[in-house]
Amino acid sequence: MSRGDQSELETIGIRTIIDLRSKEEIRRRRRMVASARYENIPFGCNREIEKQIKPLFYKKGTQKTLCEKYQWLYTTFVTEQQWNTKKIFGLLAEEDTYPVLIHCRAGKDRTGFISALLLLALGVDREIVFEDYLRTNVLLMPKVKIFIRQVKISTLGLFPTHNFEFMFSARRCFLEPALSVIDTEYGGIKKYLATCGISEECIGDLRRILVSN
Repeated sequence: MSRGDQSELETIGIRTIIDLRSKEEIRRRRRMVASARYENIPFGCNREIEKQIKPLFYKKGTQKTLCEKYQWLYTTFVTEQQWNTKKIFGLLAEEDTYPVLIHCRAGKDRTGFISALLLLALGVDREIVFEDYLRTNVLLMPKVKIFIRQVKISTLGLFPTHNFEFMFSARRCFLEPALSVIDTEYGGIKKYLATCGISEECIGDLRRILVSN
């Protein structure tokens, strides 16, 4: 987050920042909005999957395998992050939390998954949830392409960048299997959220805060 970003968030009046990054990620890069409540909930920081993804990042012909790794990662969000999901939903069910900013590192995987869950919990049609998830690319891809161009120039084209755009984009094939697991293994979004310990009262509070009459 640049100082300009900080200034803009302070102008908007952000009350709460929910940071989904790991402690290690925060140590490497951390800027906070002084006026905002700060909540760190490390979400889906799976080092085993990261270790398997990194070697594939620089190789050609690995996009199919990368897609499978990301599908695995998103599925672990469903099966291994239920307690953290409950904590996030608990914060979002408090009216004093808003306006709120939820972020991770790139803002597409962990943040995208939580945003999708929230929309599904509110009863939003699944196709609209996918459309919202994929809108990340509209905002993120221009920055990614600038970054790729800068890398190519600074390394005289020697540094492999063929997987950059693939990895830094939101793709339906990443999210869809995780939502299928919610359907097939938990019986749908309502039963999944109940498994996470999220009460009907909490969902009712979210609807009251976020859904316009």
